[in-house]
Amino acid sequence: MSATRGDQTATRVFVSDFAEWIELGVKAHVPDFVDVADRFHIRQHLHTTAEALYGKESPRARKWSASMARRLAEQGGGSLAGRLRRLALYYADLTHQRAALNPAAFLDPHAEQLHYPEWISRDLPVDCGGIDSLCKQLGTRLKAGGRR
Repeated sequence: MSATRGDQTATRVFVSDFAEWIELGVKAHVPDFVDVADRFHIRQHLHTTAEALYGKESPRARKWSASMARRLAEQGGGSLAGRLRRLALYYADLTHQRAALNPAAFLDPHAEQLHYPEWISRDLPVDCGGIDSLCKQLGTRLKAGGRR
């Protein structure tokens, strides 16, 4: 996918869900693409964390999840991981501390793929929901054999 803004040179972007086999394939075949982590998948992890902290279907969980998703878009994944580590200290319960640390541990190894403020300001895609939807509409297997 290419994106152009004003007189800037087109940037070729690939948005993925952290599947290592996809990332390695793209890097091998089109190494000049910018590798962007799909924001939707990260928000799913944040929502799971919110439910662990505040309970399923809890308005407080939805509010927490939305707040973290905003931080992700405004400050990027590295900043959000740091924020989650600091927040973990405020929970007295060890289970809640671990729940808050889990997404930070998930974000850390993908820091290079999480520069959302920059990419959003450049009008680059950060979600692959449209492609996921198309795949479901096609109703056929689009992944390599043995992949989930």
